[in-house]
Amino acid sequence: MKLKSLQLVNFRNYKKLHLEFNGKVNLLVGKNGQGKTNIVESIYMLSFGKSFRTNKDKEMVRFNSENLYIGGSFSKYNKYSLIELIIGKDKKGIRINKVPLQKIQELLGNLNVVIFSPEDLRLVKEGPKERRAFIDKEISQIIPKYYKYLTNYNKTLSQRSRVLKNIHVDEALLDVYDDTLAKYGSYIYILRRDFIKKDS
Repeated sequence: MKLKSLQLVNFRNYKKLHLEFNGKVNLLVGKNGQGKTNIVESIYMLSFGKSFRTNKDKEMVRFNSENLYIGGSFSKYNKYSLIELIIGKDKKGIRINKVPLQKIQELLGNLNVVIFSPEDLRLVKEGPKERRAFIDKEISQIIPKYYKYLTNYNKTLSQRSRVLKNIHVDEALLDVYDDTLAKYGSYIYILRRDFIKKDS
């Protein structure tokens, strides 16, 4: 898959920007502070639906603007597609070929992106949590249902924790959560293991 073009409206420092990419290597050249990383961030958004720099979507909306638009056309198996993101103050929409997506899982795997930034030094300097998060992002692009496994696992873990905080623990409900955690945990473990083996 190859990104063919990128269009930005009211994204970070860009009021309007349209870029065309060739099928090989593309270099972004410019002085510090001109917006090179912003372009990379927008491409990442097309892949994951979120930024690698901030958890607050409104921070990406250009100053004095109501909303932003990111559009990217790409080719996959000789078929062209268009991904669009529209983010406003209280809303966020993602479309593929003009069809709105209901879940972020539907976006994953359409345009695969791997990014290395100065922040990724945390993979080496910090603990296993950062490395697991990095691996999880990469697997989710290759196997979109992996994202669903992670979501269900974390949701169940949170529910189980709330049950344990009660004075009177519902043992039957706790058993259900334990079984669910074991099921999704085994899926996650196997896919992580296979991913590491394949790339090692």
